[in-house]
This record gives sequence, C-alpha cells and structure tokens, in this order.
Amino acid sequence: MQTRRDFIKTAAMALPAMSFASILLSSCSKSEIIAPRKKLRVGIIGAGISGLETAKILFDQKQFEIEILEASDRIGGRISLSESVLGSNNIEMGANAAYGDQNKWYNMLRTAQTFETNSKTPSSFYLSGSALTLNELNKDSDYLKLVNSTQDIGAYSGSTDVSVAQYIESKNIPERVKFIFENRTEEKIGTSIERASIALNSSESLSKIDANMYHIAGTNSQDILYKEYGKVLPFVLNNTAISSVDYTGNKVKVRDQNQVLREYDFVVLTVPVSILKLQPSEVNSIQFSPALPESKIAAMNKIGMDGAIKIAIKTNRKFWHEDSKSIYTKGKIGKYEVVSEDPANSEYILTATVMGAFAENELNSMRESEILNLIQNEWAMYIGTSASDSLVSCHVKNWSKDPFIRGAFSYHKVGGEAETRKELAKSISSKIFFAGEACNTNKNSGTVQGAIETASAVCKEIIAVAV
Repeated sequence: MQTRRDFIKTAAMALPAMSFASILLSSCSKSEIIAPRKKLRVGIIGAGISGLETAKILFDQKQFEIEILEASDRIGGRISLSESVLGSNNIEMGANAAYGDQNKWYNMLRTAQTFETNSKTPSSFYLSGSALTLNELNKDSDYLKLVNSTQDIGAYSGSTDVSVAQYIESKNIPERVKFIFENRTEEKIGTSIERASIALNSSESLSKIDANMYHIAGTNSQDILYKEYGKVLPFVLNNTAISSVDYTGNKVKVRDQNQVLREYDFVVLTVPVSILKLQPSEVNSIQFSPALPESKIAAMNKIGMDGAIKIAIKTNRKFWHEDSKSIYTKGKIGKYEVVSEDPANSEYILTATVMGAFAENELNSMRESEILNLIQNEWAMYIGTSASDSLVSCHVKNWSKDPFIRGAFSYHKVGGEAETRKELAKSISSKIFFAGEACNTNKNSGTVQGAIETASAVCKEIIAVAV
C-alpha cells in the first residue's frame, strides 16, 4: 500500500513543473491546513478624538478590523468648528486648546499654528468702573490678596471636602475681585464653583489655572483631525446611534437605533459620561446586558458633566487694551477671549463660554437674540456704551442641547472619591472598554490630551488580551 509519504515523494518526482507546496496542501485534509489568523473585530462607539485615536492605534496593529459607530453626522465630538459663522470660517465652538507643550494634542496643533495664553497673558479687566491692564491690576491690593490666597489651590490638602466656592469664602477674598477668580476657575473645572469639589479637582483641573494654553490659529480643528486620522475615517459610520450593548456571549452584540445588529470581539465606549449616565427611559440612552456593575454606576454618579454654552460675538470696534487676549467683566457672562482682529474691515471676533448653573438655568432657554441683548446690557453696565454699541451679532452653540454630548466636560462632585476615575475606566469581562476624558487617571481629565491618553491606555489593554 502506498503511504501518504510515498505519494508525495512520487508526485514530486513525476511532476517537477508543479509546485511542491501546492501538492502538499492538496494532499492534506482540511483539518491539517493552517489557516491565516482571523482579524479580531473591534467596535468603537463614538468618533470623538478618543474614538479616532483608538481606531488609529488598533488599525496600525494589522490584527484588528475596526468599525467606528458615530451617532451624529460629523466627527470630533466636543471638538467643533462652526463654518461660515459671523463671516468667518475659523471660529472654534468647542475644545480648541492644549495644556502645555509636552503632549500629542499640542503636537497636532503645532502642525498648524497656535497662540499661547496663561494667567499672565495681557488682558483687559473692567473693575469698579476702570479698565485695567494686568500690570495695573497687579498693583491693586485686593487683587494681590486674591492671588496670594489662591496660589496653592492646585495643592489643596484639607481634610474636609468642600466646594470650590466654600473654599474661596474661607479665604475672605474681597468681593470686588472675586469674579476674576470665578471666571478663571470655572472654565477649567467645567461648572459653577458651587458644584465642584476642591479636594478632588485641585490636582486635576484647578492645577491648570496657571498653565500655558495653546490655541488653534490660522487653520481649523477639522483640518487637523482629517490630517491626523484620515486613514481611519473610511471606517466611520455616521448617524449610527447605539441603543444596546449585549456582552453575555463570546461576542459583543451592538444594536443601533435602526435595529441593525453588529457583533464584535471587543467594544470600546468613548461616549461622554453624560450619555452613559442616561436612564433607560431617556432618549439616546444605551442599554447594557448584563447591566453595568454597581461600582461603575456609583462612580459615574460621583462625576458631574454640566451644561455648557459657547458664544461667538462680532463687534465693529475694538474697546480692549492692545495685545489683550482676554476680557474680564463682572457680568454673568464674565470672560471673553479675543479670537481675531481685522481693523481694515472693522471686524472683531470674541468668544465666551458659560458652564454650570447659569448656562443651565438661564441661558439654556434663551434665544440667540436674547443672549445678544444680555451681553449688550452687561457691556453697557460694566464696560461702557462704546462697547455695547459696537456689538453686531452673535452665534450660540448650546452643548447642553447636543443630543449626543449634553454638556461641557467631567468634574468631581463634592463628596466624591479619589478612585472614581479609575473605576470609570475599568474594563468589563475583557470585552467592554471605556475611553474619553472622564476616564483619564493621569490628572488630565477635561482636556483633549486627556481623551487621547485614555485611547492609548485602552489599546494597550486590548492588545494584551488579544495576544
């Protein structure tokens, strides 16, 4: 009887023109053929920067097949350019700044052009009826008391957790300058100072009060994202809002709001914490089966993400000091950033961002024309009629009403715990992973760089599991 080995030997000698490898494979049973390793499917929910970064890292690994499910009709999440607003194509209506120059987001911005600001950047301060430069303000005794009383806020070590507002009250800061601290602080923590923990936010958002910030200039965020993540954009499925995630079996089953079912080996959720916290009865909530662990739900409830409204404003006159990058007033909309100046055409663009209680309780229900009137009245009161008369128009982006964002960025509530973000970032069953700024455990929550860092951490975990 001719053995399998004899057959192969005879065939090889008799048919020299035929590939020996092909004879060998044709003589093997199907069970003996070594098939190429099948790629692992990864579903990434959300095409914000953490989702895009996750996709790019895994795509470059070659062993993964990626798909990005994005609920809206665009990419970027809370990074948002409003095109052709107020006659300009480069007004950023979302996150647009990098903290410090030692991170990936800064490097991405530098491929374009940036300008730098910090607490010592030239600004205009409208205080008690006077317009002061920063140099003049530094001679004001009340302001010096403010600076001296809060210089250690990023290293707070009190034994009792109180709100940032309560902390400030304990410092007996003069009322006439308190608004300067509030404006600088609320833009860093993402909410009203009455709502945020001093102990837990001190080493995160509050430590960035004096940090150098690098803002986009001369280009726009969409160009930057398309350049950095162009290779994974073909894998983005827009207008694909997720309704359920079932991880009871070997595969994770994801169903969208159109009832399309997809299966993955791994799923990465990069949606804002505000969406994860939605109750089952609320629109755009995501149902998990099994339900998320109680420890993760408890962690989410200790993290806040409050209302946010960004306003772009056009004026026909410059009323602030030369070289000023910011304007501070005692109004409810208290701080404005100088975006662009075009004296030749008498066009000047400012932006203001309001977060927390005032954004939710008052601005949220106002029409654009009413917000413009509010600004006009506040400028007349705190700056002067020359400023209020210069107002031409405004454009409002209400992040609270964005159905797939619902707010600004995450912060620690009073009474939270130091381990909250670690619990939020913890994976489930080595199949469900979480990324996004709220999951950052490197003291960079609430920042674009923080979101990028969580993507890198999640990818390392997935790659380790997949080996």
